[in-house]
Amino acid sequence: MPEVSRARRANAVPPETSLSRQIRTGFGWSLGNMVAARAISLASGVVLARILAPRDYGVFAIALVATDLLMSVNDAGLIAAIVRYPGDVRLPAQTAFTLTLAASGVLYALAFLAAPVFANAFHAPDAAAVVRLLAVAILIDGVSAVPSGLLTRGLRQDLRALGDISGLIVLVTVSTSLAFMGFGVWSLAWGRLAGNGAAAALFIWLSPFRIWPGFSRSEASKLLDFGLPMAGASLVTFALLNLHYVIVGGILGPVELGFYVLAFNLSSWPVGLLSQAAQRVSLAGFSRLVTDRDALRRAFTKSTLLLLAATVLACLLLSILAQPLVHVLYGSRWGHSVEALRFLAVLAAVRVAANLIQDLLAALGRSRQVFGLQVSWVMLLVPALFVGTHLGGIMGASIGQAMVAVAVIPVFLLAVHHAGIGVQELLTQLPWLAFAAATAATAGLLLMHVVSGEVTQLLAVGPLATAIFSAIAMAAPGLRPTLHPRAWIT
Repeated sequence: MPEVSRARRANAVPPETSLSRQIRTGFGWSLGNMVAARAISLASGVVLARILAPRDYGVFAIALVATDLLMSVNDAGLIAAIVRYPGDVRLPAQTAFTLTLAASGVLYALAFLAAPVFANAFHAPDAAAVVRLLAVAILIDGVSAVPSGLLTRGLRQDLRALGDISGLIVLVTVSTSLAFMGFGVWSLAWGRLAGNGAAAALFIWLSPFRIWPGFSRSEASKLLDFGLPMAGASLVTFALLNLHYVIVGGILGPVELGFYVLAFNLSSWPVGLLSQAAQRVSLAGFSRLVTDRDALRRAFTKSTLLLLAATVLACLLLSILAQPLVHVLYGSRWGHSVEALRFLAVLAAVRVAANLIQDLLAALGRSRQVFGLQVSWVMLLVPALFVGTHLGGIMGASIGQAMVAVAVIPVFLLAVHHAGIGVQELLTQLPWLAFAAATAATAGLLLMHVVSGEVTQLLAVGPLATAIFSAIAMAAPGLRPTLHPRAWIT
């Protein structure tokens, strides 16, 4: 395809030229992407959970922690720097591409050599070979990170969706086929690699321009000045999302870790659907509003309230319907995951708000503050996980996660205030959301005791709790203008 037509296709401004319309269009594609991805993942997860054993999930989680640890710093924060880069991005993109390729090669070698040590630390030596296979994903990420970042920068979530969904379809097809053939944990590993490779190929093809290695010392300095603190924040974010696997797996072993992984994956549905969809456009959108603080404050407040309302409702339903949801979808043998899921739902709600706050601070150039917030969260989380896991197993670990998540909320809000973005309007609406959640939860739990049958409980309690929550939230004078459907399209 000619270079000019490729650039025109990926960078062409839609007929709706306003920034807000571009952001809404991008968010719509991103949300649709996440909805489709979660639906496909749910269907495949149900099938795989009935074929594979909890230990398979535990071993895969151990290997995933090792490779994701390195992938969290693979781009050294350079992709976030590219997304918010002003002006012509071709030379910075070439520099970022070169740095990312070099980093991925070094990190792959490290993963390959350290795999046996890492696996033995979890008392699962058979995970070493899986770690080495999954480490190939680091190389794939090194090649595709900059092209996918350029699509994000251009708010081309339609093209991102094409790559993501195609990769997921390949992942599911390969994983389920191999699982039926009896490959166990290897079916998960090969499926992930196949999906990553398919998505990477599409991102490269759809990139607004062909990227070749190049290097500029001045551009590298600018990119790394912003990117390295973001890479540190990504590493700490990885710790937040994976330290629990290390601690739970190290203390309780791979079988208990398998139950915990299922609970955490279920609790992450709202984050995957809402937060990841928002993050695909929030950094780019916020970055274009930094010169107008009033507009930035309004955009942040509105988007936070919308995301929180949807997230609190989703997490509420996950918590009160945890038992029938797990039993109906995955079978009674996974029932041990239920109590952990109830508390991990609290963590999910906080993660959605925290992710949006971090994107706001990054857009304002406060990457070091983002890093500091993540470090403070990890410092609280590590002792809470150790104590919780020793005292209460996977449920104790989940309680520790929830307690720390609630404790860090004021710290994140204070960071927004210090950045010069007012949070008063946001704070006045949070009690209404809390009241709506408490009322809906009470009604839902009462109905759970009246209705028998787990499928019936899902069909009856879910709509009732949703209706009560929505009615109270929409009745709040400050929330109604934001939550009304007309506000989503204007």
